[in-house]
Amino acid sequence: MYLTLLRQYASQLHFKVRPSEIYQKIILIISLPVLLSISFLASDLALLKFFLIIVFVFSAMNALKNNRQREFSLQVDGGWVIKQDDQKYNAELSSGCVVTPFFTLMNFKLENSKTLNLLLFRDNIETNAFRQLRVRLKVEGHKSQSRDTLLP
Repeated sequence: MYLTLLRQYASQLHFKVRPSEIYQKIILIISLPVLLSISFLASDLALLKFFLIIVFVFSAMNALKNNRQREFSLQVDGGWVIKQDDQKYNAELSSGCVVTPFFTLMNFKLENSKTLNLLLFRDNIETNAFRQLRVRLKVEGHKSQSRDTLLP
């Protein structure tokens, strides 16, 4: 039964990720209280306020920059291909992925020894594609090639 279920989902999956409004709202909801609390610092700490605001704005902008269009595909052999900024990367799914009905956090190890943490909300990809991704990650999970039952 389990083997039949795995074979059913053993096709290549392709996802087009678009920017998420949920992610933007979360950053905004976090940013406003932090900036407000920085403004309540004593007036004699103006230089510290300035640096804290600069650091926080830079961090928020960096977080929003990660919320962009990209494409990623799960290949039949279990590898991933990620396309972003007109570049293509082969990647391997690392452990520590989180799958919930509202979001999915995927940790990738890229071919150039860098890591990519991809946070996907329900509005990043089509509803059916988000469901397929969640099911595929839950059913197969993270496993090594040596234990893959689909390969001969």
